[in-house]
Parts: sequence; structure tokens; C-alpha cells
Amino acid sequence: MTGESKALGQFGEQRASEHLVRTGYRILERNVRLPGGEIDIVAQDGATLVVVEVRPRRSARLGTPEESITKAKAQRLARLGETYIQQRGLGETPWRIDVVAIRMGAIPVAAIDAGAQWKVTRLEHYKNAVAD
Repeated sequence: MTGESKALGQFGEQRASEHLVRTGYRILERNVRLPGGEIDIVAQDGATLVVVEVRPRRSARLGTPEESITKAKAQRLARLGETYIQQRGLGETPWRIDVVAIRMGAIPVAAIDAGAQWKVTRLEHYKNAVAD
């Protein structure tokens, strides 16, 4: 992953976290590394544990952020969610997978402060986006 890709991912995850908190979620963990991959955000929505996949995109050249959730990616997210539940001993805890899709545009160089490089042009939150 390039430095710019990593920065874009971190920027997207921060905006997604802020959105989730504004809508009543409690952020439990970020960037959880597990066998088989990483969960971007683990949050709580009421009594439900939520595995959140953040999909930031700068352009539509490769499709929309939503379109980047392939069947293989959905299956990997479901396995990661199951592994997280098992490793944390959460047994019968209800859980789901949400996707936060973010389109970003570049900020003109003259407007950049504190290292900001992008602005959110669209943020969509899909609850229960991937069947577990």
C-alpha cells in the first residue's frame, strides 16, 4: 500500500467513525488485525455489534465504493466477523456488517491546512450490507 493510499484509508476511516458516532454508534476498536484480514471499525449500535467496512474512493474510474464490495470481499468480512466474535468470547451477541462508502474530492492546494488533502463529497452508510 502506498503512503497516499494509506493516508486516504485513514482519512476515510476517521470520517466514517465521526459519522457513526453522530448517528449513535459507540466505536469499540479500529483497524483490528485478525487471521485472514483486518476489520476497519468495530462499533456498537444498541445491543448489536457492528463490523464496519469503510470504502473510500477518490474517483469513479474503478467504480463506486459500493461496487468494490465483491462476493469474495463480503465472504471475507463475514469470516472476520465470526472470528472476532469467537476470539472475544462474545458467543450469542447479535452482530451485522455495515459498509460506509465515501467519495472524496481533492481540496485545492491553496485551501489545504493541517495536512488535509481531501473533502468528503458523498458518504453513504449501508446497514446490514453483507449477510453474515
